[in-house]
Amino acid sequence: MERARVLPFHEFIAETREALYAKFCRLPDARVGSAPEFESMRQHILDLYAGVTPLGAHLLESGQIVDCIPFGQQPALRSVARGEPRASTPARPVPPPSIERAVPPSATAAAVSQEQRCPEGTVPMIRLDLQTLTRFPTLQAFLSKVP
Repeated sequence: MERARVLPFHEFIAETREALYAKFCRLPDARVGSAPEFESMRQHILDLYAGVTPLGAHLLESGQIVDCIPFGQQPALRSVARGEPRASTPARPVPPPSIERAVPPSATAAAVSQEQRCPEGTVPMIRLDLQTLTRFPTLQAFLSKVP
């Protein structure tokens, strides 16, 4: 079976810069409602990845790409360094004890193959692309989605 190709990061950024609403609004899952909303989505991705130079990437079975971002280049840390206020973190519900015992912490780590691990000093970050964002009518709808 042929393995899917991970689009190199610089190509991903170039494609995002050149992306057009006319193409993305025609995708089967597209919900983006207007060219200005599309532009805000496109700009969000470019801002999110400004100054980021991944040290690697890998493809998950789901088809999502995970970039290995140097620790200091994480979007949350970069915004704090710029003096932007931190977003409040909602309280995380505590799972029932039966769920905690059902999935030991080591089980998740063991399921990740060596080639899917990011190098030391980096953090895994699922690549956010326009195909994902345009499934929402607005950028705000994406950002406020509930898990």
